[in-house]
Amino acid sequence: MPAGGSRTVALPARIDYLKTLRALSNLRPGAEIPYEAELNIIVNRPYLGEIVVPLVKSGELVLPELPGVDLPSVLGAVESE
Repeated sequence: MPAGGSRTVALPARIDYLKTLRALSNLRPGAEIPYEAELNIIVNRPYLGEIVVPLVKSGELVLPELPGVDLPSVLGAVESE
């Protein structure tokens, strides 16, 4: 990565989906879920050694609500064809 530049870097991550589903089972659409992610990036600099760059990100995720479907209007559209 060039100095002063930027680049998207894909990092592997492990997610235990079963634990995640269990934790989210009591939540309803529209619920706000706080999160915090911590990551240490280790950069190996030639002749100078490693430097650790800590990153912390926190915020809230909102569970999306499912769109509603009005069955009578759908059936009416089918019948008029």
